[in-house]
Amino acid sequence: MFPVPSIGLAELVILAGIAGLVMLIVAIIVVPGGFSLLPLNPDNTFAWSVTLPGIAGLVLLTCAVVVAPIVRNWGGDDLRLKDTRVNGDNEGKRARKAKLRYGFLAFAFWFALSGFLILDLGFSVSLYFRFVAIYTAFWVLVGALLLYGRPVREKLLILALFVIVLFSVRFIDWTSRKPFLKDLYHIDEGMTEAQVDRIMDDWMKGISNAAKVNELGEIVTGTVYYGHTTEGWGDSDFGELTFEDGRVVQVRFLPD
Repeated sequence: MFPVPSIGLAELVILAGIAGLVMLIVAIIVVPGGFSLLPLNPDNTFAWSVTLPGIAGLVLLTCAVVVAPIVRNWGGDDLRLKDTRVNGDNEGKRARKAKLRYGFLAFAFWFALSGFLILDLGFSVSLYFRFVAIYTAFWVLVGALLLYGRPVREKLLILALFVIVLFSVRFIDWTSRKPFLKDLYHIDEGMTEAQVDRIMDDWMKGISNAAKVNELGEIVTGTVYYGHTTEGWGDSDFGELTFEDGRVVQVRFLPD
C-alpha cells in the first residue's frame, strides 16, 4: 500500500478556486446573438436558477483563494481549520465561532451575488449606478456586521473584493441587451440622426410611419426605434428616440 498524502482544507479550496476560475472564464465568454456554451438568456429557467448561482459560488471560491493566504499571513490563526483543543477551550470556542461566522458570510455573499447576476441577466441592472451603489452598500453593511470584531484590514480586504466583484459585472455581456443599452444611453438630447446612427450602427432600426423627413431622407420630426435581437426573450425591446427639428428631444428604453 502506498501512503496517502493528507490534503488540508486550504489545498481543497485552492483546487476548487482554480476550477472555479476556469469555469468563470468559460461562463463569461458569451457572444451576444451568437453561440454560447451556456444557455444564458432571461427566459431560460436553467440559466437563472442553476447557471448563475453556480457562477456566483465559483467566483466566491476564487476570491477565497486570494483572501485566505493573505489573512493567514496577517495572523488570522482562527481561520485555520484545525483542532484547537490544545490551545484551550476558549481558543476552541473562538475558532468554532469564527468558522460559523465565515460560513454565514459566505452564504450571504453567495445569495447577494446570485441575486445580482439574475437581475443583471434579466434587466441589465449593472448599468444603473444608483441601483448598484444601494445594493452594494446594503450587502457591505451585512458583511461588516458578520465581520464584527475582526481586524480592520481583514474586513477592508474582504469587503473591497466583494465590491469589486459586484461592480465588475457591468463588463459582462450576458446577452445583446446590455451592449445595446450601453449604446442607447450614450445618445444625448440635441444629437442629429446622423450622430445617432454612428452610435447605433450595430442595431436594427425602424422609423415611424408618421415621421416627417426632409429632401435628403433625414428625419425632421417623429420617432425612430432601435432593436437588438429577434429572439423571443427580447424581440420587443426597443430604444425609442423622439426627434423635433432634426434633433433628439427624448430617449427611452421600452423593455420586452
